[in-house]
Amino acid sequence: MKLTLPALSICLLLMITTPGLPGAELKPIVINHVTLIDTRTGAANADLTVVVVGEKIKALGPAGQVKAPSDARVIDGKDKFLIPGLWDMHVHVYDKPSLNLFIANGVTGIRIMWGFPEHFELRKEAQQGTLLAPRMIIASTIVDGPKPIWPGSIAVSNEAEGRQAVIKLKRDGYDFVKVYSLLPRASYFAIADEAKKQGIPIEGHVPYFVSAGDASDAGQKTIEHLTGILAASSAREEEYAKGLQEALLNLPPDQKFPSPARIRPLTRLMLENFSPEKANILFGRLKRNHTW
Repeated sequence: MKLTLPALSICLLLMITTPGLPGAELKPIVINHVTLIDTRTGAANADLTVVVVGEKIKALGPAGQVKAPSDARVIDGKDKFLIPGLWDMHVHVYDKPSLNLFIANGVTGIRIMWGFPEHFELRKEAQQGTLLAPRMIIASTIVDGPKPIWPGSIAVSNEAEGRQAVIKLKRDGYDFVKVYSLLPRASYFAIADEAKKQGIPIEGHVPYFVSAGDASDAGQKTIEHLTGILAASSAREEEYAKGLQEALLNLPPDQKFPSPARIRPLTRLMLENFSPEKANILFGRLKRNHTW
């Protein structure tokens, strides 16, 4: 069923009347005659009453059969749809108006994939009720190899630097360490080991020098953009990886990536030898490790 703007407006209405957000009220909220979307089955359950007290749904049932608190604020949900708050699990956002827009579109939680100190201030304002914004999970600064792809990343050349980066990012309060594409293999596994010791997840890109399966076994919780998945699903994975790594290790001083002419045959080799059997084995590892 296609959700229309009224569904989002109901979601927004719930957010702006929840304690801890601008315009918060302590009164219970009753939404009458609304159609509730069951996200497990996709079913649209019509003409329901929902009672919200504080941050919890206290009652739910057919309209007219649910007792509403006498001091409740009543919202007419006729011809509207009620959905859970949505999460956007990979965003790059740096300004308050954008945070407002997430709420306006029913997104009540976001995962910020390159964190800066400013994000902690925004999260604090949202928690204090002075900023209308989604809940925020904040990634660390990008942790990349000795010649990072993006300016402002943490450059890691060896195992000791990798461990130091994890310790610092944990101390700085980030929710997880974001690993990136050019991390050397030994540095990556040192980061993974130190992250376990520090009790902080690692998430992000699978580095070019690490296979997706090994990254999952090392404890990486998310693989953004499915980096490394196709390579690990190829019957000629080792040949592809060796060629790519040789290209990366023999770059001209002014290049961060191999030329398309160098990469194109390797990509063709990988894609033309896709193996359903290898893919199934890989997906089994991801499932066992709770990597997504």
